[in-house]
Parts: sequence; structure tokens; C-alpha cells
Amino acid sequence: MKKSLRLLFILFFLVAIIPSCELLEDCKTCKEVVYDGSTIISSGTGKIYCGEELEEKESMGTYSVGNYSARWECE
Repeated sequence: MKKSLRLLFILFFLVAIIPSCELLEDCKTCKEVVYDGSTIISSGTGKIYCGEELEEKESMGTYSVGNYSARWECE
């Protein structure tokens, strides 16, 4: 019985940590921020991006959204 509980604990621990991208890659929380000049007019909800998706968001730079400018800000 003690062996079964230990095996179950190890299995639970592995299932909890293996899917986490933070352990495998560099990850940050990014949100889209829209500006009117230097004033923030809209800020999206943060979402975690890792690996290639994170690189894509960080390399986008500033782009136009109608009459406003926007960029992805990652922390």
C-alpha cells in the first residue's frame, strides 16, 4: 500500500509539472496596448506566450490600428 501511494504521488507530481512551458522555454505575459500619441487608450488582457509565439510578439514593433498606434508589451 505504501508503494502504491508513493507511485501515485510521483505520477501526480510529473503530470503537474511536465506540461508547464515555463520549465521548457522562456515565457512572458504579453498584452496589446493601443496609444493615441503617447496616451494609452486601450490595454488588452495579459496572456502567457512562450518560445516562437513570444518571439513573434516581441518582434512586431509598433503598428497602426485605424488612427492609433499599437504594440505588444511583454513582461
